[in-house]
Amino acid sequence: MAESYDTESCFEDAESSDVANSVVRFINHFVDKACNESGVTNEHRKGLHTVMPDIVQMHIETVEAVHLPQIACTCS
Repeated sequence: MAESYDTESCFEDAESSDVANSVVRFINHFVDKACNESGVTNEHRKGLHTVMPDIVQMHIETVEAVHLPQIACTCS
């Protein structure tokens, strides 16, 4: 039976979640800045904030689907 991707790569789901949250915060900060400087309405800005977590998650899943060479885990 093959080990899971998380076991092989030494990454845990919590780590992935932390990365996703950090990316969403970074993008939301950029969205706020760009929307404020360009006069985009608050309703549209809030709509972007609403869809951003799903978009980031979709991209993370796409990247995870890419086959990368196996790297030996050196974690203890």
